[in-house]
Amino acid sequence: MEAMYALLVEVSKEAIQVRTVMLTLQSENKRMQEMVTEQSATFKEQLKVLKETPAEPAPVTLDLKKALTSLESKMHSMVVTSRETQMEVMREQTKENEMQYIRRKNLRIAGLEETTDEVVLETVSEFFKETLRVSSPVVESARRLGKNSDRGPRPSVELQICTATHCIWNYFRGTGRFLPCGDRGDVCRGITSIKSEMSDLRFDFRKLSKRFDEHRADFTQKLEKVLKDEHPPIVPDFEKVFSEMDTKLRSYAEVARESQLTLLKEQELGRMAQLEKKMQERDKELADRSARRLNLRLVGMPEQEGEDVMAAVLQLYKEDLKVADPQVLQAVRVGRAVETHPRVILCRFKSVESLNVATSNRGLLKGRNLWLDPDLTPSQVEDRRQEVKKVRDAVASGVVAYLRDGKAVITSKRRET
Repeated sequence: MEAMYALLVEVSKEAIQVRTVMLTLQSENKRMQEMVTEQSATFKEQLKVLKETPAEPAPVTLDLKKALTSLESKMHSMVVTSRETQMEVMREQTKENEMQYIRRKNLRIAGLEETTDEVVLETVSEFFKETLRVSSPVVESARRLGKNSDRGPRPSVELQICTATHCIWNYFRGTGRFLPCGDRGDVCRGITSIKSEMSDLRFDFRKLSKRFDEHRADFTQKLEKVLKDEHPPIVPDFEKVFSEMDTKLRSYAEVARESQLTLLKEQELGRMAQLEKKMQERDKELADRSARRLNLRLVGMPEQEGEDVMAAVLQLYKEDLKVADPQVLQAVRVGRAVETHPRVILCRFKSVESLNVATSNRGLLKGRNLWLDPDLTPSQVEDRRQEVKKVRDAVASGVVAYLRDGKAVITSKRRET
């Protein structure tokens, strides 16, 4: 349910962004109507002057042409400004997407000791090999962040990696995130909701355009009637000027509409591509979890040269864990060998039932520095780390807390001191 709620919240935010663009367009149309109304009042004042001085129509005709030219200039400026604003928004969104794509392979390490004249790339590679047991870390670049200080190493090291191995992700969380488990229908319904919202906004825009055209046509009709009745000599000039202006205004309006529709289409396609990418990442995560569900990690098993790992594992299950038939299909050591502690043994069982039987008596290993852990994906490791932190914080506050099936259980019972 939490994953469904998070996805719906994200889709709602994107729909709000689309609505904001359309509200901007509606505001521009309102400004156009106000400008036409203002020019209408100006024309009425000029007609009043014409009625009072019918013998001198020529100067008024020049003023009328000047007013129409001014209106045309304002309309053109408004359309250009609107398009520039749209392009600026698109450039900012493109820049943000590029930054997110560039940083998706970045990782920051805090607290890594800084030495004089160090080669940061070599320091990081050595840290991965010796501390994290990554035999071949593929690091493209590494650099120190922040200002030099005598009080300690600079805050963090930023590096760009080509591959993130399981051991790295057991220690650090990068910028990449997996989509929480949920129903594929949630994403489809979110896309359908966006399309419906887009359709409604386009309908509102068409209504505004229609009202603007009706208002302009009504004003033109009334103005032509007054001019024909009161001042026939200037009607031909006015009709020619107004016809040219009307043609240009229609051209500007059509360009603005096409620009808006193109922008909205590109935004919708971009959002659909992002949702599809998240769905693919989620499918990959689920497939990884399914492949690991029959695996078990045996930590702390002493390592000997030339050992038979399978025989040692079967002996441990039969003699120490009292499992008559462990049904272990494969057992291999993973990771890089170090002198301080043995490598982890990865065991694969025949079925989930046989794995549960093999782990049912894990309490018999208490005090022997041997642990049986599930084989988790990087995202599950991060989730588990967060749950463990919750338990530790709760225990530090004095209440009883523990982990159950990978989830933190915090009670209201106070711990005995």
